[in-house]
Amino acid sequence: MCYLQQNWNITHEELRRIAKQYIILQEKRQAVKQSSSKTPSQISSWLNSQLTSLKKELVSRFEEQLEGHPLLEWCKIVKGLGPTSALIYAGYIDPHIAESPAKVYAYWGFTPEGKRRPGKKIKGRPELKRNAWFFAKAVIMKKDPYYTPLWQAKKQYLLNREDIKNRPKAVKAVADGKATYWLAKILLSHAWEKLREGCLLPGCKHKHPYIPPKPHVNAEPPQKLIEIILKGERKPYPEQADYKPPSS
Repeated sequence: MCYLQQNWNITHEELRRIAKQYIILQEKRQAVKQSSSKTPSQISSWLNSQLTSLKKELVSRFEEQLEGHPLLEWCKIVKGLGPTSALIYAGYIDPHIAESPAKVYAYWGFTPEGKRRPGKKIKGRPELKRNAWFFAKAVIMKKDPYYTPLWQAKKQYLLNREDIKNRPKAVKAVADGKATYWLAKILLSHAWEKLREGCLLPGCKHKHPYIPPKPHVNAEPPQKLIEIILKGERKPYPEQADYKPPSS
């Protein structure tokens, strides 16, 4: 029996079904909201209210079920994340199947094949990619003290890169988008790590520099790590040279 089922009395398959229903509710609410903005009616307003209440209730039940799980606890200390993002991460990252963050990136569409190109079929799940992007933007907007400085350092590095500096238009927009894409992947890898931890499965070091998940609510990234990201270097920084992700 999986440790998740043993300790939290729920399976990964059930989490997937719950997350899928949440996304369906999300899409239905958006559709109702868009249609009611053109032709508002009491029925549309009522339906929008019911769908919103159902979404909140679903997230509340999920939060109650996974109380104390490493993923949920991590999402709660990251500004911009919370139980809703934990639900989506938990539903679409199976720590037993995804033995590395790379497999999560591929499934969520964060690979070159996950981009729209003429005549090419997209690989991955576009709806998950949208959610991951939204989570990253929320973290930036809420100015999380741990992840936002990392994003700012990555953006500054990109702004200084010759291939981006030489673009005549929208230099800042390009750097902003690439840095947000990068942060979305970092958050995915940390969600994966917390799900692995919750199942007593070993983690793994990601590409250097290894960036550990935010450890507590007021945590800030080490300055040495910021400096490495600003330079675009791929090496461990001194404080993390001997770091080993939790194996239990």
